[in-house]
Amino acid sequence: MIRKNKIGRRAFLGTGLAATASMVAGNSLYGTPASGELDLQKLKSEHPYNDRTHLAMPTNAFGKTGFKVGILSLGGQATLEKEGTEEQSEKMINRAIDLGVNYIDTAASYGQGVSQKNIGRVLKSRRKEVWISTKTHDRSYDGSMRLLEESLISLQTDHLDLWQLHNVQRRDQVDKIFAEDGALKALVKAREEGVVRHLGITGHYEPLILLECLKRFPFDSILMALNAVHETSRPSSTN
Repeated sequence: MIRKNKIGRRAFLGTGLAATASMVAGNSLYGTPASGELDLQKLKSEHPYNDRTHLAMPTNAFGKTGFKVGILSLGGQATLEKEGTEEQSEKMINRAIDLGVNYIDTAASYGQGVSQKNIGRVLKSRRKEVWISTKTHDRSYDGSMRLLEESLISLQTDHLDLWQLHNVQRRDQVDKIFAEDGALKALVKAREEGVVRHLGITGHYEPLILLECLKRFPFDSILMALNAVHETSRPSSTN
């Protein structure tokens, strides 16, 4: 069977950038600011700021958020999502921030909430130093709102820097997310209320599905798997 609906991730990145160029160039329909160079005082006032980051590593503009993210970050899986690793997890998180990491990524589903709780015990006293991103794996408005409340409690914060749709893979998921009672409604509502500052989408598979979501809504960021040795194009094959 010939598969014609696949594209390489590198090709997707180029296509996605072209499709969203107008959103990146200026203010979006939903009021998200365009990215740009920000002075130090503005960085400190508008975003978490770790004064070690710029000395420890290069930084890049993070999507359309205006945040300068270090090229090394901390993910909330592995040790951080396991029960019984509280002490080890806290040491790892504190050490990462001490070394200049200014971005931590987690999700409501990591360890069924364990990851967020481990991170939250550190954020309680270091919230202003690190950008925190988490995700909803629920595709509905009500379910995502419940997860948001749990995330805020577990992370011990009154706001998220970035709330993301988690691992969107299929067309039926997209349809649920963008439905009248879908998860996107929860994301927009949370941003309007100031509980969430920026909105993103994530995925590990099917770049075309992510591209479709970018066409439907001006997300501030996208998180996707990209390997330096990944095929730039996939030849047709017959099964």
